[in-house]
Amino acid sequence: MILETKRWEPNDTLVLKLGAQVEPVPANNGEFYLRYGPLFYALAIPADMKAIKDYPIPGFHDYVVTPVQGAKWHYSMGELIEKAELSPFKAVVSPTAGGRYPWDTAWVKLNGTLINQDTGKPETVALVPMGCGDAKLRRCTFRASGVCARMP
Repeated sequence: MILETKRWEPNDTLVLKLGAQVEPVPANNGEFYLRYGPLFYALAIPADMKAIKDYPIPGFHDYVVTPVQGAKWHYSMGELIEKAELSPFKAVVSPTAGGRYPWDTAWVKLNGTLINQDTGKPETVALVPMGCGDAKLRRCTFRASGVCARMP
């Protein structure tokens, strides 16, 4: 075994690329989560939040959260699971995310295609990390088209 050493100089850089891919993970209900690296992703459902109780602590409330009228969340993965590939999903880094509270807006979204179960047609969607503030109301698992029993 040959070990090489390097003398680091100012402005030297090191690029480390960790390969992550979108993976389906079986859920207890026969549907699937989507995982990218260490995070699980969800479909954010557009929602209205209404404070129903205020507390003496500023900014602390109880809320009721309901989907906005016409919000879409009835999706499935169609044949993507059967093909054991989710290549239609691509990780996209947001140039505007971050700031003081980086968990409020997703840094990385998964852009891809799911099947709208109301129309039967594929639609482009963006999935965000499950605990992200963008997804106060969310769909976390998706049905595959009759192939759940074949997945490990």
